[in-house]
Amino acid sequence: MRITATSEARVLDAAKEIETILRAERGLTPGEKNTFAIRNESEMMEMEADVARNFGDFLLGVTAVRLLVGGIGVMTVMLATVSERTKEIGLRKALGARQRS
Repeated sequence: MRITATSEARVLDAAKEIETILRAERGLTPGEKNTFAIRNESEMMEMEADVARNFGDFLLGVTAVRLLVGGIGVMTVMLATVSERTKEIGLRKALGARQRS
């Protein structure tokens, strides 16, 4: 159910009044816990902000893992390339090749 307060200043008063009416309708005694929830728009906006923040943190974590895996892949390719050329470089040096060649 959606209920609108007459002004922002009256939101808390309206929530208390609604709570009193609902407790009476449901027959709850003063010590019993509410069997209903009253939420206002500011609470909903806070919840949406929390979800957005958590989703952003999740995406940041996924991005970090992807960068790490990509870096490891690049390092592996570079190591393989150098390893393949090691024999060739040693052979050229043994035959008298200079640094620039």
